[in-house]
Amino acid sequence: MKIYNLRLLSLFALVACLMPAMALNLNFNPSTKHNLDISTANGVAKITTTGNDPYVSFNALASAISHDNTILSFEYTAPKDINSVIIYMSPLAGTNRVEMGRLKTSASWKTVTCDLGGLMKKLNWGKKGDFLRIDPGTAAGVEISIRNVVLRPMTADEQAAHNQWLAAEKAKKEKENALNAYLHATYASSVDRVEVTDDQIIIAGKANSSDCQLVELAPWQDVTNPNHYNYFVNLKAGDFKVAFNRNVERGGVTYDRLLSRWVVVKANGEDLTLDSHARYADVVKPIRSASEGILKSKKGLGGFRINEKVGDLDLLGINSVTVNMHLTQLVFSHEPKGGGIPYTYGGKKFYFSRERMDYYDRVMTTLEQRGIVVSAILLVDIHMGGTDSTLMRTFRHPELEEGQDVFYTMPNLTTPEGVNLYAACLDFLANRYSDGKHGRIHHWIMHNEVDAGYTWTNMGRQPELVYLDTYIKSMRMCSNIVRQYDQHSAVLGSYTHSWLHIDDTNFSNYSSKQMLDHTVLYSKAEGDFLWGVAYHPYPQDLTKPQLWSNDNLATYDRNAKLCTFKNLEVIDDWIRQPENMYLGNQKRLLFLSENGTNSPSYDKRDLDLQAAGAAWAWKKINALPGIDAVQWHAWIDNRHEFGLHIGLRKFPDQEGDPWGIKPVWRVWQAAGTKNEDKVFKPYLKVIGIKNWKQIFHKLDD
Repeated sequence: MKIYNLRLLSLFALVACLMPAMALNLNFNPSTKHNLDISTANGVAKITTTGNDPYVSFNALASAISHDNTILSFEYTAPKDINSVIIYMSPLAGTNRVEMGRLKTSASWKTVTCDLGGLMKKLNWGKKGDFLRIDPGTAAGVEISIRNVVLRPMTADEQAAHNQWLAAEKAKKEKENALNAYLHATYASSVDRVEVTDDQIIIAGKANSSDCQLVELAPWQDVTNPNHYNYFVNLKAGDFKVAFNRNVERGGVTYDRLLSRWVVVKANGEDLTLDSHARYADVVKPIRSASEGILKSKKGLGGFRINEKVGDLDLLGINSVTVNMHLTQLVFSHEPKGGGIPYTYGGKKFYFSRERMDYYDRVMTTLEQRGIVVSAILLVDIHMGGTDSTLMRTFRHPELEEGQDVFYTMPNLTTPEGVNLYAACLDFLANRYSDGKHGRIHHWIMHNEVDAGYTWTNMGRQPELVYLDTYIKSMRMCSNIVRQYDQHSAVLGSYTHSWLHIDDTNFSNYSSKQMLDHTVLYSKAEGDFLWGVAYHPYPQDLTKPQLWSNDNLATYDRNAKLCTFKNLEVIDDWIRQPENMYLGNQKRLLFLSENGTNSPSYDKRDLDLQAAGAAWAWKKINALPGIDAVQWHAWIDNRHEFGLHIGLRKFPDQEGDPWGIKPVWRVWQAAGTKNEDKVFKPYLKVIGIKNWKQIFHKLDD
């Protein structure tokens, strides 16, 4: 009898193991609600948000669940799009989340699913007491009805899709390893010089053997995958010099080989292997030679827009500005409402919004009249916003992940159509703002804060080198196109203050120092080009202006976690190292292109703290030789900047004091003038120092 019971229990256990995991129904816990109202009737939960941080949790698990239950599924209706829905898993933390993305308007019940498997495994989630939280959007007034919330196993189709995703992730990791090997490799052959004339591409180099071939790589091709190369030319052993027509028909467009790289490969049986680094154009024949932008001082403004206070440019003594340019709002495949400027590139006709270009013309001519150096920030929006929907789909990177904290995307350089569209925009802008008629753009800032890639230049979740490889292509395309019109122009990489610290509250964030070091490697491997750095050394906590006491991660050593106004010596040191210089002997341009200190309120104490932070920043910036200019952001407080008050002026609609001048305005006006020390003196006491020499430090090795 005893033996029989043991066998029976074993049988029950075996059956339990073999049984498929059962779906688990989840119910809301209204007591956990925040910034929302929730009511439940007949199995339907009706939710209306009441603030900008709405969330509510589901009841905690009554017992442990099968790890096979990885799919969260529910039905919903919503009268309007919901910008982002996020699922958090306990224990609640910024990293413990999965973004479901935008939920579209739906009058009928619509099923949505979310795979929690990866995060469940990482957190060992599914124990008794564990719970999920849902965040429906980021604004008040959002309405959504939800029913039939379950955790369940994958279907066969979902499992197949998951396996495909795993394969893609493996391929990304393999590509990163291949890129790392490529950058550090020593090859027997070489491409030594690429020259672009009016109608030819001339490539010179050395082939190690007679079984070598010269290959052209368009931007949409992967340098680490030689077996997918096209466009071969056989080489003889020894020195070679080969010429090609500059323009060819390819991918449905007239392709300009100005954008290509050139590499030597060697046959190894049926496989091809790299036998050199790839090389971009070294020399590009100019169409015109625009005048160089001269920096007369380091003082500038960020995010400049035409408004009634434009006289501040003169009152403040501004010498440089940044201007945001949303490419997806400029270009159309057809003539837009309000008229368009026709422009043909690659055999394709585009139209640039006359309304938008008239505005930018006013901006650029206003600045040119004052001799102000302009850096255009090139942005690719993720949403249509009244733009050309067809071109928008071509423009956006195919791996873009839309989410609550995603604002811009990497341009799509994976197809000939995407490359041609992006190149058309670059060519149009570089041509227009160097022709002597429409004002000037002197430098080009490539996208925004790429080390915080998930939020500010999204191309999905990528290993750092895979992401950087695309970014380098974007920079190179801009550089090669712009050089035709302006030989003085630099392209600048845009980075946050995260020097070695990787903020993993989002998924595709990287170290800015590591990305810069890798960009140097690319330049040495593939031929150097005129690139610089557009850095954003905001305080550690953007809301707190007391950088002198609060920025504990901004230490005075080369491996600091952050580089803020507090320890600008770090990036000044990096930019002046010979190994990081252009061609080894010319310091690269370093702009602090977006940065400022916040006034938590308009109370006198907070305004004085903001001004003290600006005084600290200017004293340090003006004394460090590696920093060429600073563009204070923002000129005017903006109600759409996450609750910050970092402007020199108050809100234009501030009750009782619209456009009001803040103490930081006076600091910025005095900076670099004979009144500087007089105006700055009261802020020594605010900071708690006796003189400005105390803010400078030598770096620890």
